[in-house]
Amino acid sequence: MKRRGGLWRAAVLRHGMAVVGLGLASGLSGCAAVAMGGAAMGTGVISAARQDGGLSGAAEDLKISSGIGHNWLQFDASFINTFEASVREGRVLVTGVVAERGKADDAVRLVWQVPGVREVYNEIEIIPLPGTLADSSRDVWIASQLNSRLLFDAEITSVNYVADVTNGVVYLIGVAHDRVERDRVLGHARNLKYVRRVVSYIRFKGDTERPSP
Repeated sequence: MKRRGGLWRAAVLRHGMAVVGLGLASGLSGCAAVAMGGAAMGTGVISAARQDGGLSGAAEDLKISSGIGHNWLQFDASFINTFEASVREGRVLVTGVVAERGKADDAVRLVWQVPGVREVYNEIEIIPLPGTLADSSRDVWIASQLNSRLLFDAEITSVNYVADVTNGVVYLIGVAHDRVERDRVLGHARNLKYVRRVVSYIRFKGDTERPSP
């Protein structure tokens, strides 16, 4: 969990997914997130192999997330604790909370500069007012509950999804095998207490078109 621009944010980390924003890929720290699959490298490798993109896809996503972390750190070290980038198949979901739009624009511009980035979904919020500790607790609770529901739903390949929770809004990126699986994922998110809105960037396997939120 970390505070960004006065608001607290929580992230769900799926095994085999590349997530940066607290410097996970570059060895930095600053956020406590709900992680599934444990910290063992072997678990991560197995999970990556089970993804639709396999080990090579997971490695490419990790390379992209490392590049994003590097760009942010070189431009403005505070970006590491202000923004988060979740990478799936070269598609990057950028979230965070800032008071100035200029910083958001810079963060997105730097993401586009990383080789291999195919799409960037900008979900950075421009909010000048600070949040509360209650907001942070709710986001962490939502993240934890959603993580569990996706993991233990036998009809969902949970490693294919990344979810980020910001101020009661759940952002989802990933690949669904079909409409039924996607709807189950969205249903789990929408049915959780305290969720104000669900934004989906989930695409279907084999679909090359950009998903609409």
